[in-house]
Amino acid sequence: MKKADLHVHSKYSDHPSTWGHKAYNSPESFTEIETVYNQAKARGMDFVTLTDHDDIRGCLELVKKFPHDTFISCEVTTYFPEDNCKIHILVYGINEAQYQQLMTEAANIYALRSYIAKNNITYSVAHATHDQDGILDFIHIEKLILLFDVFEVVNGACAAQNNRLLHQYCQSLNESRILNLIKKHQIPPISDTPWVKGYTGGADDHCGILIG
Repeated sequence: MKKADLHVHSKYSDHPSTWGHKAYNSPESFTEIETVYNQAKARGMDFVTLTDHDDIRGCLELVKKFPHDTFISCEVTTYFPEDNCKIHILVYGINEAQYQQLMTEAANIYALRSYIAKNNITYSVAHATHDQDGILDFIHIEKLILLFDVFEVVNGACAAQNNRLLHQYCQSLNESRILNLIKKHQIPPISDTPWVKGYTGGADDHCGILIG
Protein backbone atom coordinates (compact mmCIF):
# COMPACT_ATOMS: atom_id res chain seq x y z
CA MET A 1 0.00 0.00 0.00
CA LYS A 2 1.36 3.40 -1.01
CA LYS A 3 1.24 6.23 1.51
CA ALA A 4 0.90 10.01 1.34
CA ASP A 5 -0.02 12.70 3.84
CA LEU A 6 -3.04 14.17 2.05
CA HIS A 7 -3.35 17.43 3.98
CA VAL A 8 -0.20 19.53 4.32
CA HIS A 9 0.44 23.28 4.07
CA SER A 10 3.47 25.29 3.05
CA LYS A 11 4.48 28.94 3.10
CA TYR A 12 2.17 29.45 0.13
CA SER A 13 -0.84 29.18 2.46
CA ASP A 14 -0.25 32.88 2.91
CA HIS A 15 -3.76 34.33 3.07
CA PRO A 16 -4.75 34.71 6.75
CA SER A 17 -8.20 33.26 7.47
CA THR A 18 -8.42 32.77 11.25
CA TRP A 19 -8.93 35.77 13.55
CA GLY A 20 -5.45 35.36 15.00
CA HIS A 21 -3.71 35.33 11.63
CA LYS A 22 -5.83 38.24 10.44
CA ALA A 23 -4.96 40.28 13.55
CA TYR A 24 -1.25 40.06 12.71
CA ASN A 25 -1.68 39.77 8.93
CA SER A 26 0.24 36.52 9.21
CA PRO A 27 0.37 33.62 6.76
CA GLU A 28 -1.02 30.33 8.05
CA SER A 29 2.27 28.55 7.44
CA PHE A 30 5.96 29.37 7.05
CA THR A 31 7.05 25.86 6.02
CA GLU A 32 9.48 25.61 3.14
CA ILE A 33 8.80 23.19 0.28
CA GLU A 34 11.97 21.19 0.95
CA THR A 35 11.00 20.79 4.62
CA VAL A 36 7.66 19.25 3.64
CA TYR A 37 9.26 16.88 1.17
CA ASN A 38 12.14 15.77 3.37
CA GLN A 39 10.00 15.19 6.44
CA ALA A 40 7.33 13.31 4.54
CA LYS A 41 9.90 11.02 2.95
CA ALA A 42 11.72 10.51 6.27
CA ARG A 43 8.42 9.37 7.80
CA GLY A 44 7.74 6.78 5.13
CA MET A 45 5.54 8.61 2.65
CA ASP A 46 5.80 7.21 -0.88
CA PHE A 47 4.32 10.34 -2.44
CA VAL A 48 4.32 13.99 -1.37
CA THR A 49 1.87 16.76 -2.13
CA LEU A 50 0.75 20.12 -0.75
CA THR A 51 -2.79 21.31 -0.08
CA ASP A 52 -2.31 25.03 0.28
CA HIS A 53 -5.42 27.18 0.55
CA ASP A 54 -6.68 28.06 -2.95
CA ASP A 55 -3.11 28.08 -4.27
CA ILE A 56 -0.85 25.70 -6.21
CA ARG A 57 2.33 27.78 -6.37
CA GLY A 58 3.97 25.53 -3.79
CA CYS A 59 2.90 22.39 -5.62
CA LEU A 60 4.27 23.66 -8.91
CA GLU A 61 7.59 24.27 -7.17
CA LEU A 62 7.42 20.87 -5.46
CA VAL A 63 6.73 18.98 -8.69
CA LYS A 64 9.52 20.84 -10.49
CA LYS A 65 12.07 19.97 -7.79
CA PHE A 66 10.90 16.41 -7.13
CA PRO A 67 9.10 15.26 -10.28
CA HIS A 68 9.06 11.51 -9.67
CA ASP A 69 7.00 11.19 -6.49
CA THR A 70 4.90 14.35 -6.20
CA PHE A 71 1.61 15.64 -7.57
CA ILE A 72 -0.42 18.85 -7.59
CA SER A 73 -3.17 19.30 -5.01
CA CYS A 74 -5.07 22.15 -3.39
CA GLU A 75 -7.48 22.93 -0.54
CA VAL A 76 -10.35 24.74 -2.23
CA THR A 77 -12.50 27.14 -0.20
CA THR A 78 -16.12 26.92 -1.26
CA TYR A 79 -19.50 28.06 0.08
CA PHE A 80 -23.11 26.99 0.35
CA PRO A 81 -24.80 29.84 -1.57
CA GLU A 82 -27.95 29.67 0.56
CA ASP A 83 -26.18 30.91 3.71
CA ASN A 84 -22.50 31.41 2.78
CA CYS A 85 -21.32 28.55 5.02
CA LYS A 86 -17.64 27.90 4.31
CA ILE A 87 -16.42 24.41 3.39
CA HIS A 88 -12.98 23.16 2.35
CA ILE A 89 -12.57 20.54 -0.38
CA LEU A 90 -9.21 18.87 -0.97
CA VAL A 91 -8.50 18.08 -4.62
CA TYR A 92 -5.67 15.86 -5.83
CA GLY A 93 -3.71 15.17 -9.00
CA ILE A 94 -4.98 18.24 -10.81
CA ASN A 95 -3.33 20.27 -13.56
CA GLU A 96 -3.06 24.04 -13.90
CA ALA A 97 -6.09 24.36 -16.19
CA GLN A 98 -8.23 22.37 -13.75
CA TYR A 99 -7.01 24.52 -10.88
CA GLN A 100 -8.09 27.69 -12.69
CA GLN A 101 -11.54 26.25 -13.36
CA LEU A 102 -11.90 25.02 -9.77
CA MET A 103 -11.22 28.57 -8.58
CA THR A 104 -13.89 29.84 -10.98
CA GLU A 105 -16.48 27.40 -9.61
CA ALA A 106 -15.45 27.68 -5.95
CA ALA A 107 -17.93 30.38 -4.94
CA ASN A 108 -20.78 27.85 -5.20
CA ILE A 109 -20.33 24.38 -3.72
CA TYR A 110 -22.95 22.91 -6.07
CA ALA A 111 -21.13 24.17 -9.16
CA LEU A 112 -17.83 23.00 -7.70
CA ARG A 113 -19.23 19.51 -7.05
CA SER A 114 -20.54 19.36 -10.60
CA TYR A 115 -17.14 20.25 -12.04
CA ILE A 116 -15.35 17.73 -9.81
CA ALA A 117 -17.76 14.95 -10.77
CA LYS A 118 -17.78 15.69 -14.51
CA ASN A 119 -13.99 15.78 -14.66
CA ASN A 120 -13.45 12.77 -12.39
CA ILE A 121 -11.20 14.76 -10.05
CA THR A 122 -9.96 12.94 -6.97
CA TYR A 123 -11.14 14.80 -3.87
CA SER A 124 -11.94 14.64 -0.16
CA VAL A 125 -14.10 16.87 2.04
CA ALA A 126 -11.70 18.34 4.61
CA HIS A 127 -12.57 18.40 8.34
CA ALA A 128 -16.30 18.44 7.61
CA THR A 129 -17.30 18.89 11.27
CA HIS A 130 -15.03 21.91 11.81
CA ASP A 131 -17.14 25.07 12.07
CA GLN A 132 -15.00 27.67 10.34
CA ASP A 133 -17.28 30.68 10.54
CA GLY A 134 -19.94 30.01 13.18
CA ILE A 135 -22.51 28.92 10.58
CA LEU A 136 -21.97 25.17 10.22
CA ASP A 137 -24.96 23.08 11.23
CA PHE A 138 -25.85 19.41 10.95
CA ILE A 139 -27.96 20.37 7.93
CA HIS A 140 -24.73 21.20 6.11
CA ILE A 141 -23.27 17.80 7.02
CA GLU A 142 -26.35 16.10 5.58
CA LYS A 143 -25.98 18.06 2.36
CA LEU A 144 -22.27 17.20 2.17
CA ILE A 145 -23.16 13.53 2.51
CA LEU A 146 -25.21 13.82 -0.69
CA LEU A 147 -22.78 16.06 -2.54
CA PHE A 148 -19.64 14.00 -1.91
CA ASP A 149 -18.55 10.43 -1.28
CA VAL A 150 -15.04 10.88 0.15
CA PHE A 151 -14.35 12.46 3.55
CA GLU A 152 -11.26 13.24 5.60
CA VAL A 153 -11.90 11.32 8.83
CA VAL A 154 -8.37 11.61 10.21
CA ASN A 155 -7.29 15.23 10.53
CA GLY A 156 -4.31 15.94 12.75
CA ALA A 157 -5.51 19.45 13.60
CA CYS A 158 -8.98 18.37 14.73
CA ALA A 159 -9.98 16.86 18.05
CA ALA A 160 -10.10 13.06 18.00
CA GLN A 161 -13.77 13.21 18.95
CA ASN A 162 -14.59 15.22 15.82
CA ASN A 163 -12.78 12.69 13.65
CA ARG A 164 -14.58 9.75 15.29
CA LEU A 165 -18.03 11.35 15.12
CA LEU A 166 -17.73 12.01 11.40
CA HIS A 167 -16.43 8.50 10.71
CA GLN A 168 -19.18 6.89 12.77
CA TYR A 169 -21.87 8.92 11.05
CA CYS A 170 -20.59 7.99 7.60
CA GLN A 171 -20.45 4.32 8.58
CA SER A 172 -24.04 4.45 9.85
CA LEU A 173 -25.40 5.38 6.43
CA ASN A 174 -27.53 3.02 4.39
CA GLU A 175 -29.73 3.27 1.31
CA SER A 176 -32.85 4.13 3.32
CA ARG A 177 -31.17 7.00 5.19
CA ILE A 178 -29.76 8.40 1.96
CA LEU A 179 -33.18 8.29 0.29
CA ASN A 180 -34.59 10.26 3.22
CA LEU A 181 -31.83 12.87 2.83
CA ILE A 182 -32.48 13.17 -0.91
CA LYS A 183 -36.17 13.75 -0.21
CA LYS A 184 -35.36 16.28 2.52
CA HIS A 185 -32.76 18.35 0.65
CA GLN A 186 -33.59 17.69 -3.02
CA ILE A 187 -29.90 17.22 -3.84
CA PRO A 188 -28.89 14.50 -6.31
CA PRO A 189 -26.07 12.39 -4.87
CA ILE A 190 -22.69 12.21 -6.55
CA SER A 191 -22.84 8.45 -7.14
CA ASP A 192 -25.21 5.50 -7.46
CA THR A 193 -24.20 4.19 -4.02
CA PRO A 194 -23.83 7.35 -1.88
CA TRP A 195 -24.15 5.38 1.36
CA VAL A 196 -20.72 3.87 0.61
CA LYS A 197 -18.08 6.40 1.62
CA GLY A 198 -14.34 6.57 1.12
CA TYR A 199 -11.93 8.05 3.64
CA THR A 200 -8.66 9.98 3.70
CA GLY A 201 -6.31 11.20 6.38
CA GLY A 202 -3.78 13.96 6.73
CA ALA A 203 -1.83 15.95 9.29
CA ASP A 204 -3.30 19.32 8.29
CA ASP A 205 0.17 20.52 9.20
CA HIS A 206 0.89 24.25 9.15
CA CYS A 207 4.15 24.26 11.11
CA GLY A 208 6.47 21.65 9.58
CA ILE A 209 6.24 19.32 12.60
CA LEU A 210 3.39 16.87 12.08
CA ILE A 211 3.92 16.01 8.40
CA GLY A 212 3.53 12.30 7.75
